[in-house]
Amino acid sequence: QVEDMEVFQKCHLALVKVQVSSGVLYSVDFHTTGQHRTLLIVSGDEGILGFDWNAILEGNTTTLFRCKPHYSLSTVEINDFSIANNFIFGAAGDANGYKWDLETSKLIAMYPSAKRGYLHSIECLQHDSTVLLGGEDGVLGIWDGHHDKLIENMHLQSILYKDAHVVEKDSSVSSSITSFLDPSKSSIWISSIHSPSDNWWTVCGGILHSETTSAAHHGAAGGHILSFHAPTRSLVAGCLTRETLQYSCSSTPGTLVTVANEGVVSHWTPSSLQRRGRVWCSPPSCFAAAIGGTDNVLAVGGVGNQVDIFNNVAGNKSYSLEIK
Repeated sequence: QVEDMEVFQKCHLALVKVQVSSGVLYSVDFHTTGQHRTLLIVSGDEGILGFDWNAILEGNTTTLFRCKPHYSLSTVEINDFSIANNFIFGAAGDANGYKWDLETSKLIAMYPSAKRGYLHSIECLQHDSTVLLGGEDGVLGIWDGHHDKLIENMHLQSILYKDAHVVEKDSSVSSSITSFLDPSKSSIWISSIHSPSDNWWTVCGGILHSETTSAAHHGAAGGHILSFHAPTRSLVAGCLTRETLQYSCSSTPGTLVTVANEGVVSHWTPSSLQRRGRVWCSPPSCFAAAIGGTDNVLAVGGVGNQVDIFNNVAGNKSYSLEIK
């Protein structure tokens, strides 16, 4: 909350800095309740924590609620979360998705990943409570978040190899598409799932060489971004990239932004996945992005202590914020 934007842009320093967890945080978001209360919600090594944002601005960091797997006495990190219909869904490092009641923090259900793979991303769709899960096993899990039942596990490697005719590649990718996606030579993992509109799902991530054991080694052959038609759950378009795409977001149905393990922001057409442009940014590797405000201001962060601000989501960098 900035009263004097001119002064703020000159200093480019954080106005509020508080410690809300003793562990590492992986995801941060705001949520407005039905009583118009603004919550700051974070997820990380200590599960999912909720705070009153106005209280934080006054220096009060009392935790309002905490969501964690009830059976676990040890730390299970929650890498991503999504809120829909008064429930909060989390993607955990123990290969499970979780569903809690947002008001009581009570654990309602578990959504195990297909191959017990480490989960990176989760998205619950507001209009029909479909829950999408993804991680290192390269399987897009589709769940009914209302009845807590599995709808389908989509193995992306097989789908891409079969439907390679709808997949294109960057000019920087030297291998052929079929060679790039050969299951005997590579494997796909999911870093981010996003739904730009009710009819579309966007999935992005990396492609690992067969000799690389984990996405954490960053030994990827490249990356991928895929667009699915939600009603038919069919692959409509895909693009293979040199960089490993690590996060995606959008502000309107016509915009899609990704960041990667290179210091670059990419702009895409959501349905056809045509790359509209690339803009370089300060962090050498980016894993977070957010679009907000009526002017669609884009903020990008990653490795290092700088957050780049783009006043126009499709334009060049306007300035950087420095965290000290």
